[in-house]
Amino acid sequence: YVVELKNINFELSNIAAEYVKANPDKVASVMLINSFFKDETSLPRLEELLLLLKGKAVDFPLTEDLKAFKDKIKKSAVGSFAPYYAMVNLKGETLQMSNFRGKYVLLSFVSTSCDACRSEKSEMITVYNELKKQDENIDFVTIVKDEEIEPISKAITDSVKWNIIPVKGGWGAKPFDLYYIREIPYNILISPTGYILERDLPIQDLPQKLEAMADKGLKTKQK
Repeated sequence: YVVELKNINFELSNIAAEYVKANPDKVASVMLINSFFKDETSLPRLEELLLLLKGKAVDFPLTEDLKAFKDKIKKSAVGSFAPYYAMVNLKGETLQMSNFRGKYVLLSFVSTSCDACRSEKSEMITVYNELKKQDENIDFVTIVKDEEIEPISKAITDSVKWNIIPVKGGWGAKPFDLYYIREIPYNILISPTGYILERDLPIQDLPQKLEAMADKGLKTKQK
């Protein structure tokens, strides 16, 4: 049923795209772009269709909103340089992404009030420990929201060996906004040179992802 719905949505999005291409000056085209292509996975098609608009469609207020949305998600899209953010960990140390230059970084976004995040924590610990045993050149950084609602427990700080960054402001917290995070848990893999390699990477897929990059000559062991 889910697969069938995805197929139907794919067909509808293709029909919407064809309508926009045939009617680039109509406000209806802007409405269709907003309905079918306003998400990070549709970024290439969103950009393509916005460039086609002309006449009344260009001047329609929603068009400016879509352009702003496009520019925002491009800043943290795959292939982009990871957005700058000064982070303060639980020890009070100030960190930046440049502190991890030369290493892969798994940037993880979670919440203290998220049951799915708590369930994934044990798997993250297992994967982290295994990667470190293999001397993999990677660090984890977990950014945690909602600490003002439910404080980070000592059980987490005792079991997690990597940097934990608490932030306030809920979904509007600066790192959640910079990286366009709309669901949790959410993992982003960043290259040793600071570029975003993959978004929404399941923690269980990380070892295979690193191995695949090694096969392509993109990964080095930690020195």
